[in-house]
Parts: sequence; C-alpha cells; structure tokens
Amino acid sequence: MDPISTFILTKIADAIIGKLVGDGSQEMISKLQGDPTKKALKKALGEALTRYVTSQPDRKVIAQPLLRPKSLLAEQGIASELAQVVKFVREPNTVLIGKRWLDELDDSPSWRDFTHEATVLIDYFRDELKATPTFAPVFEVARLDAIADHAEIATESLVVCQELCKSSGSG
Repeated sequence: MDPISTFILTKIADAIIGKLVGDGSQEMISKLQGDPTKKALKKALGEALTRYVTSQPDRKVIAQPLLRPKSLLAEQGIASELAQVVKFVREPNTVLIGKRWLDELDDSPSWRDFTHEATVLIDYFRDELKATPTFAPVFEVARLDAIADHAEIATESLVVCQELCKSSGSG
C-alpha cells in the first residue's frame, strides 16, 4: 500500500471507529479503539475499494472522491453510514452515500446510479469485514441474534394462535 492509501484508510477507519464508539460502553470503546480493530477495518476498506475500482474500468474515475486525501468516506455522515455495517441496527443509507458521492464528482456520467454504486461498495466492505478474524465473530453473533429474534417471534405467534384456538373453541 502506498503512503497516501494508508493515510486515507487510516482517516476512514478512525472516522468509522469514532462513530462506533459514540454509543458504546467503556469496555467496548477500549476494544474498538485497539490496533487489531483499526487494522481489520483498514484491510477490509482497502480490499473493498480495490475490488470496487477494479471491477469495472470506469469505476476508477468515479471512485476519485473516495480515494483522495479528504476521502468522502471519512466524512462524519458517510462514516456513520459505514459503521452501520457492524452496528446491525439498520442498513447503511446508500441513497445518502450515493447522493454525496454524485455531488463530489465534477463530471459524472448521467446514466450512472450512485445509490447502486454505494450498495456495491457497501457489499464489498461487508464481505471483506466478514473475512477478517476480528470481525467474523461479530457477524456470526449478529446472525445468531437474528435467528434468536425470529425464534422468539415465532414462539409469541404460536402462543397467540393457541389463545385464539382456545377462545374460539369455548364460544
């Protein structure tokens, strides 16, 4: 990685970590601010950006706002959206990211859908995070939590159905 890339990735990783630690406990904040987390974020960001830029020839041109020293991805609002990938509260707002991205381009192709481009980049980022030893367990726990949530909803639905059956049988 060249020094500018490292600088850019560090700025973006710092911005994302800043958004992640904003609502966390002290223990979580200490873990997130540690070197392994930052290294994993930088690696995932670097791989995601490389995949994005090399996936289509014209993406190298439209990716310039993401790759410059004052990267769009390090802006507070965009970093907040990137942080959603590991917060699991909601999906990142790709419409917002796409609009800001489009605003940053001097001469953007009118046919290009930047919401779609943001989605592609977020998907690459998520895939690369899942591939890191630091974040793989985070995604596994989130998946297990989702399964548990669905099981809880199914149980509640079953109880409601049983109550309805009892009440209709007695009437």
